[in-house]
Amino acid sequence: MKRLGLMIVILSAAIALLAACGAAYPADLGSADNAVAFISSDSVAAIEAGTAYGNIITKLGATRDEGLEGNHTAVYLVDGSSFLYLSFNRLTDKCPQSGEELLEGLQSALGIRGEVTEIEESGDGIRMLVEEDPQADMLMKAYVRVDSATAVVGKDEEPASPDDIRVGNIVEVVFDGAVAESYPLQGRALRVKIVE
Repeated sequence: MKRLGLMIVILSAAIALLAACGAAYPADLGSADNAVAFISSDSVAAIEAGTAYGNIITKLGATRDEGLEGNHTAVYLVDGSSFLYLSFNRLTDKCPQSGEELLEGLQSALGIRGEVTEIEESGDGIRMLVEEDPQADMLMKAYVRVDSATAVVGKDEEPASPDDIRVGNIVEVVFDGAVAESYPLQGRALRVKIVE
């Protein structure tokens, strides 16, 4: 009986200690090594103001953290066309905005929309040249790497692959991270939509 009482006291103390420390979140919720998570605007809209960032990220899914020096910025691609950036210091910090307010602050993710004018095999994917207007000399052009980690979809959002991209297709590209500011631009695709 004394042993049971002692175990209850120890268990109660452990629960109180955990409650005092705040919620524990998995270490890999946000990491610079994570891929950017793809989510829907409906999942963002369901977020209530005052929810801890750790709970939001747990609900939306692990994603890339692009924050610097102790500050965190969780990045999500919403509906394949806009970025949601959640910036915070600690996972236990509360988000002051509701999901509807967060949706109002989305940033366009479109890197380039244009015609595929060249394709070459490259590693586990392709490298394509996308030109806004192939007839113009100085409009935006980009060499885009598309590999097995790139989400490729058709015009009705049906899954596709890099092999489905053809010269002459019109595509919309969302870049994955930094783009080399050369001319043409150079970058890796996070998502490619084959528009036509």
